[in-house]
Amino acid sequence: MTSTIFTIGYAGCNVHEFVDALSFHGVSAVIDVRSVPFSRYAPKYDAPVISKRLESRNICYRHLPREFGSRQQDRSFYHPKGYVDFEKFAKSGQFQEGVNKVLAGMNDYVFAFMCAEKDPINCHRAILVAREFHKRKIDVLHIMPYGEGITHQELECRLLEKYCPEMIDEELFSSDWLSEAYRRCNAKIGWRLENNAYIHDWLH
Repeated sequence: MTSTIFTIGYAGCNVHEFVDALSFHGVSAVIDVRSVPFSRYAPKYDAPVISKRLESRNICYRHLPREFGSRQQDRSFYHPKGYVDFEKFAKSGQFQEGVNKVLAGMNDYVFAFMCAEKDPINCHRAILVAREFHKRKIDVLHIMPYGEGITHQELECRLLEKYCPEMIDEELFSSDWLSEAYRRCNAKIGWRLENNAYIHDWLH
């Protein structure tokens, strides 16, 4: 079983470079974590198109919006301030079902979680999904533009610097500070209830 999971965002990325980066890292299966697998601005990444492109390079494609999508309809997953609470959703049966699917598949595939945002610090693929695998002691590498990568540990250092600048050096890896940094990031990037009309328009 491979011990590494990857994440990747396609924004601003040429589709050839996108697929090449996945191949370079040995990815054999992409899990699309977009709630809606279409893009008005980058139609080459629409599910029917990108799936064919990936499969032409022997990379499987799967879309798991129920398990890993950021735009959930169930209001029990929302924070009182109106955004999807990643900690609540990560504890849900449907999210954990997705985690178990990936864990079981790691015997046969090298996975990459795919979403739109270029920088993983701004995307639920890292702040929600990849965090769960990192907590389970699985190595996570976030593929950056031009095929470069940063570890999830490096991402967490960035989170602390960005969202908890008041921390003192001795507490750099304090679990309390880190959890607070995740929560503050969640509050900024989490999908909000008032935006649910948008997803309804896409689906109907």
